[in-house]
Amino acid sequence: MKISNHTTILPATFLGLTLFLSPYAWGQVNEHSMSVNVMSFNVWTADSQTAKLAEIIQAGGADIVGLQEMEGNVNGQALANALGFYYYNQNSGATGGNRILSRYAIVGQSADRRGIQVELTPGHTAWIFNAHLTPYPYGPYDLRDNPNLTEAQLIATANNTRAPETNAYLNSIAANTADAPVFFTGDFNEPSHLDWTQAAADATSRTFDKKVAWPTSQRITDVGFVDSFRQIRPDEVNDRGYTWTPGYPPPNLSSNEVHDRIDMVYYRGDAVSVTSSHTIGPNREIYGAAYNSELHSDIEIDGYNSDHRAVASHFRIDGLSKSTLTFSGLPHNPGNDNALNQGNYGDRLLTTPNVEVEYAASSGATWDTYDGNQVSGTWPNNNWEWGVAQLQSSGNNSGAEFDAIFSADEGYGVIVESFDLVDFAGFAAGHTVEWELWEGSAGTGAVLLGGSELIAADAINTIETSMNQAVFGTLTLRLRHVTGDGTDLAIDNIRFYQVPEPNSLVLLTGICLVMIGFNRQKR
Repeated sequence: MKISNHTTILPATFLGLTLFLSPYAWGQVNEHSMSVNVMSFNVWTADSQTAKLAEIIQAGGADIVGLQEMEGNVNGQALANALGFYYYNQNSGATGGNRILSRYAIVGQSADRRGIQVELTPGHTAWIFNAHLTPYPYGPYDLRDNPNLTEAQLIATANNTRAPETNAYLNSIAANTADAPVFFTGDFNEPSHLDWTQAAADATSRTFDKKVAWPTSQRITDVGFVDSFRQIRPDEVNDRGYTWTPGYPPPNLSSNEVHDRIDMVYYRGDAVSVTSSHTIGPNREIYGAAYNSELHSDIEIDGYNSDHRAVASHFRIDGLSKSTLTFSGLPHNPGNDNALNQGNYGDRLLTTPNVEVEYAASSGATWDTYDGNQVSGTWPNNNWEWGVAQLQSSGNNSGAEFDAIFSADEGYGVIVESFDLVDFAGFAAGHTVEWELWEGSAGTGAVLLGGSELIAADAINTIETSMNQAVFGTLTLRLRHVTGDGTDLAIDNIRFYQVPEPNSLVLLTGICLVMIGFNRQKR
């Protein structure tokens, strides 16, 4: 694999060293942001070639992938397993080629299966919709074969072909996503109105090209979506970004092929910005003397095996400093009612971009989870449907202790703002719980804050910690179950946020200023 000329690598001289800043690393600069990389990939007949497809996806740095023409549920699941991703079959059965892979837990879906909701960090989700629209009639081929077709005729044919499908997706997006970030991937089988401008038509070597306001892309952008590739690479004349076609298979091409950009990653959301976008395709060396700009791939893969180039766009999502660790739907522990830990050693999981949480309990006690699917009238007037982390111990008045351990990256601190204690089973007399926040490990560090809480039967108590100074290192929330049934106490909605260490911000700002200064001197 190699990255060719459209990938931006920014050199900066600092204290005699040359630093190379990858475009994939910018999401970590803002302490309240994270980087999310989204790919659209029509795999064609390569759907069973798991290792090669995984290589292509990893080369694009993808966290979320909308797949088209991934025939066979087994193939899709095998690819997800190879990547260590969550898997969603949009077609619900073995047939149909739309699949979504995600590094992030899948916590919801649209009723029509056109899209899914993923949890980026606790309390912060995004939606991904993935489409493969009808391929024929295909406007560029029609125009090639009949250059007398007018723009109006091409638009009318495209509307008759793909408008109902596009509207169905946009209606589903409107019904499900509210204000959340949304990504819309697909092989749209239609060019973009942003590409077929008069300037592009005048510059192309194709004699039949003309300005065409292709309606599918126009319809999508009219409802607030942004074409990520064209947003970050706006020169439609000199930077075509063709995804159709590298060959079938590469480098085999029809002599009268019409190359174009029909694979897109759209995005929408006030907190979302695109930082880079790249095509992934075959190594140019396979074309030999026939290579030209229409056959360009930004990231080149030996043995590339699809008739579409993939496109991967890298985004920054801001406003992620505050998180709510909720156990509804078990996004943090896939599989219903599985223990959150084994042998009292908690699963480590990524929460905010710079904080992880681990769970531990005293001897004979465990954390467990319920996703709320078991309410079904078993105990009326109970809180089981909330989805909770059960703090389970044997008997009453056991004094069992449960720890949630927050570990911040170097340069970051964490504050636990509040949490809910729940009597969730509905048949006990309530609980007495002591809580403590420790700087460091519970029992060996220093107690910062604490209190005692009485939770009545069927009640949910929200405890506000009044913690106002971040711990830079390890922060432990310890709960001690003093009285009450040992099987029906639970915790939910742990609200916390990360704080940058002031010295780190000063250092980061200083380095950036020094690098800018050195670069200015070189002009």
